[in-house]
Amino acid sequence: MKDELHNLAPAPPDKSGELHEGKETGPYVGLFYFVAGQLYWEGVPTVRADTSGYVKIYDKEYSEYWNESILPLFPQLTKYDAYHFPRGRVVFSTQESIYRLQADMCILEDQGIIRKIILEMKLPELQVKRSWNIDCECAACKSKRISGKDYIDRAIGGQLYTSEEGRKLFFPWKSFWDSSHTGYIVPSAKEYARIRRGMSLWLRLGACRLTLHIL
Repeated sequence: MKDELHNLAPAPPDKSGELHEGKETGPYVGLFYFVAGQLYWEGVPTVRADTSGYVKIYDKEYSEYWNESILPLFPQLTKYDAYHFPRGRVVFSTQESIYRLQADMCILEDQGIIRKIILEMKLPELQVKRSWNIDCECAACKSKRISGKDYIDRAIGGQLYTSEEGRKLFFPWKSFWDSSHTGYIVPSAKEYARIRRGMSLWLRLGACRLTLHIL
């Protein structure tokens, strides 16, 4: 990932290890940013995390963490809001016994950053599942998504996908915190294609309405 794509400022001394709570050995759930070539994160050990549905989470918003922890390190970035830079979150699914690493696409595509997140948050690598989430999207990736042709595929991919066992799964009411208890198995390839076409049409119509509203 190139710093200039995200208007990154020069990095201060590395204090990333000071931003998480507690002294336990982990693994942790929490949220993170990638700013000026460095990973900054905050979280709690999974055993002390809050529970929402079937997911253990660190219940803090990006805006709160940005204002309390990131801006003091980067006072020159006050002109940017909490949604400008690459970011993500790690939650633990109690039903599946896996850690869901939800992040911006530019983070997911960088194996070095992913490895650093897994190591610093002390995550069991074999239990980590990575996924893109629009709530983690930085300004640069949003610009590319809106102008690119892969917007529909990425958006649909959050709700309609194929499991590791080859089953076609659909999560019509998927939420940010819990992607495990609202889905069902699609019975046939024909039905899978029908659902995908319908979602694609719905998303395209929604994008057109938003554009008209802005104009």
